[in-house]
Amino acid sequence: MKQSFIRFSRPWMHYDRVRELPKPPETIPMGAEAVFWIPGDLSDLDADWLKVGDKVRTGQKLTLHPDAGGYALSSVTGRVQRIEKRMGDYGRSYVQVTVAVEPVDRWDEAFSAAADTPDLATIAEWLACAPGAPDVSVFMNAEQPIQRLVVNGVDQDLMIRTRNYTLQTEMASITEGIRILKEAAGLEEVVLVVPRDSLQNFGHIGAKPAAVASHYPAGHPHLIMKSVLGRVVPEGTTPEQFGVAFMGVEAVASVGKAFRKRRPPLQKTLTLVRKDEARLLVSTRLGTPIRHVFAAAGITVADRDRIIFGGPLTGSAMYSEDQPVLPDTDAIIVQDSAGVYRPSDNPCINCGECVRICPVNVPVNMLVRFLEAGQYEEAAEQYDLLSCIDCGLCSFVCASRIPIGQFIRLGKHELELIHSAEEEVHD
Repeated sequence: MKQSFIRFSRPWMHYDRVRELPKPPETIPMGAEAVFWIPGDLSDLDADWLKVGDKVRTGQKLTLHPDAGGYALSSVTGRVQRIEKRMGDYGRSYVQVTVAVEPVDRWDEAFSAAADTPDLATIAEWLACAPGAPDVSVFMNAEQPIQRLVVNGVDQDLMIRTRNYTLQTEMASITEGIRILKEAAGLEEVVLVVPRDSLQNFGHIGAKPAAVASHYPAGHPHLIMKSVLGRVVPEGTTPEQFGVAFMGVEAVASVGKAFRKRRPPLQKTLTLVRKDEARLLVSTRLGTPIRHVFAAAGITVADRDRIIFGGPLTGSAMYSEDQPVLPDTDAIIVQDSAGVYRPSDNPCINCGECVRICPVNVPVNMLVRFLEAGQYEEAAEQYDLLSCIDCGLCSFVCASRIPIGQFIRLGKHELELIHSAEEEVHD
């Protein structure tokens, strides 16, 4: 973290400054089992549609019943071994399907037949679970038309190099993905946002290049809206309400690659951070249990070590090495227990560091007091809870070790539950 000597200006932290082309990622082959998470609950499962013992093919959609919207893409050929319930963050439920892997891929050809029509419906039906998790549902809302797509080439957190690698090595697929999305969604403009220190020479890609500062979190969509597009996103609103959609470069590359090769991409690139903070890019198939990733990379996880999906400021702790690599898994950090700072019950000392570093000027010192007391509506109305962009900087600088970021995420979740309950009462 950098800050001025006299502390009049806001402190800042830099994204990685890439001085040379990255090395190719280390390829980790699939192990004996693959694990896939399908949104939903076991009560949604149609036992005649998906059951233990079923044979699955590589590239096949796995759904809970014939009309289910949520799905996973099988990255292997094999036989279903187990079907179990799993819980995600904030009450989200999933059905976990474990597949015993066979050594030879036998591809499902359903997507190949649909690849002749690269429209939004085909992308939504087949590629929402591809690497980068391309979500085109925002383009299919007639009440909220999208005129501009922002392709984000800036990594979401510090220490991550996944989007940067994709940006520098997958330009042909990114260009094709931009062309397909532009035509399918009828977009007026596509903007490719890159780090200011990027080495890439973009040429003609069908998009307008734009650079953002190297200070974290300049790559956040709300800050890109302000710095690149000149529009402030008010509290409680989204860029989509202003006709702007965001998508990561890996997601766009997945769209281009899928229609070019007529097969959904199933290989995920991610940044793996060891206990000594050494970073390496690895490539493995979706659904690979992280236990297998750690074993291949020579990482041993001991009691009280911390596993983090995502970056150090915005990532989420995981509690099992059976967790699979997911379409949006850009980074996995393994933190040694000796380096883990435990949150405390110490009161705020009003040092002002959280207020000083906040990129959107939220009065964090007051906000956290209301969140600790469970006064979520007051926190939103009086102290800008919904203006927070969840960058995690306030937690990083907190002298009292208050888990501010977790309080804020919980507050937003609880506020959403309150509003949902109120809407049900009115209905």
